[in-house]
Amino acid sequence: MPPEPTNRASDNPWVPFEDHFAFDWAHYHFVQLQSSQKDILTGLDLWRATVIKHGSDHSSDTNVPWKNAQELYDTIDSIQVGAAPWKTFMFKYSGPKPSTPPRWMEETYELNARDVLTVLEQQLETAEFDGQVDYTPYQEFDADGHWVYSNLMSGHWSWREADKIAVDRKTHGAMLVPVVAGSDKTTVSIATGHQEYHPVYVSPGILSNTACRGHGNAVMPTAFLPIPKSM
Repeated sequence: MPPEPTNRASDNPWVPFEDHFAFDWAHYHFVQLQSSQKDILTGLDLWRATVIKHGSDHSSDTNVPWKNAQELYDTIDSIQVGAAPWKTFMFKYSGPKPSTPPRWMEETYELNARDVLTVLEQQLETAEFDGQVDYTPYQEFDADGHWVYSNLMSGHWSWREADKIAVDRKTHGAMLVPVVAGSDKTTVSIATGHQEYHPVYVSPGILSNTACRGHGNAVMPTAFLPIPKSM
């Protein structure tokens, strides 16, 4: 089936926000002011009081989009345009412990990750990669007849994987899309905390090296692996 159109029509271009004002209010408090939950709640109370005073409908719950800061955060987390949503998982060590366990065994750690398939689909949906996608494996030779290896789809591995698709009747019509993933071992530290992170990146293997080196959406972070601090 052909992909869905990139520009999806919507009656409300500010989804998941109710309207332009709600978006601007959230952006102002969450991005510009970086307001605390207490300040956000105060702002919502003032907004609600203004609606009650000047509005014809005195039901405050139907005129203010959020009852508290958590509902505002949930709306922000549900934004789908431009990036796959992140999810946070909390966990801690649950194995055997010595009589005096080290600190890392007692701490709770945070894993941030997002759906890899969603990230890959959005990468391949990006219009800037038009002309930078190898839809099938290929062979490239120089003037002397030597095989030139430039992109992932020009190598032996891609040919072998494509042969598997051709042999298996169940996969006839499928397209080979390798997934390149890894961590560059760059440690993202938290200034005040017990945890460090290693970012994990993914890229569709059918994109050319030129696209991957263009510092666009060809290589995207999909997880931040928690690294316990030993000290």
